Order: sequence, then C-alpha cells, then structure tokens
Amino acid sequence: VSIAQKAGYAIKLVGQAKQAEDGRISVFVSPALVPNDNMLSGVKDVFNGVLLKGNAVGDVFLYGRGAGKLPTASAVVADIIDALKDGCRSIIWDEADSSFMITEDKVPCDWLVRADSEVTSFNSISKVEKINNEFVFVGHNLTCDEIEEISAKNSSVKKYIRILK
Repeated sequence: VSIAQKAGYAIKLVGQAKQAEDGRISVFVSPALVPNDNMLSGVKDVFNGVLLKGNAVGDVFLYGRGAGKLPTASAVVADIIDALKDGCRSIIWDEADSSFMITEDKVPCDWLVRADSEVTSFNSISKVEKINNEFVFVGHNLTCDEIEEISAKNSSVKKYIRILK
C-alpha cells in the first residue's frame, strides 16, 4: 500500500468493462491501481463511483452511497420485492452467446512492477523509481500471460498489479 501511495496510486477494487481492439468486450472485477489524478481514486468508505467514458461527452463521473451493509441489504430487499411483484418466483440465467466476450487476461494493460534490481525484459517501461530499496516501474501494454511469463523468467520481479487506464 505504501509503495502504491508513493508511486502516485490508490488501490481500489475495480469493476471494468473494456472493448478490445477486435471489438470483443472484457468484463472483470479485480484490485487495481488508480492514478491519484483519476476521480475514482478519491472514492472512500461507503461510497461507490462510476466513471464512464463517452466519445462525445468525455468522462462522466457518478458518485454516491452504495457500499456497506445497510445500502446493500436495502438493494437486495428491493430487488426481491420487485421480482415478487412481477410474479417472478426465481431468477433463471440462460446460457449466453459468449463469442463477443474476451477474458480479461487477454486484454493488454499497464502494470506497476516491484523488483529487486533493474529488469530489462520489458518492451516498454516508464516511471522508474527506487522506493524502499526496490525498483518500482510501470510496464506498458502487457497481457496477464505476458507479465506472468516475464515474472517467471526473472527472479528479480517480486510483485505486480494492474493499473486502471
């Protein structure tokens, strides 16, 4: 946490939908680093934030209460009441056509990497800093498989975490 803060990021649980270059959609939820200049980095406590990026409007940020036991319980009870009012006794999910989906591990992203020494096996890196006797840098445009492969081949790489773009 302290390394993320010193490098200019907040750690957040992020749900993200992202379109890949081939048009397929990747949807996932995972911890990620959010740059401090991103509006989502300031979301704390029982608040949720939604950041939408539109072609015409740019960034649109929605913010409000929604986390915590009481808001969650309220939402669940409201959903059950709505389902019962509509005569629905159960919610059934059908198999969906997943050809338009791509798993999140196939979508390139940036990663904050911690290493014991300088690492030369990345194609593109930036923001190299020495924090707490570790080399901390951003590895750009790598899939999960690629960052795992680099880490397996280089014992200097200690940890890495996805950066929200």
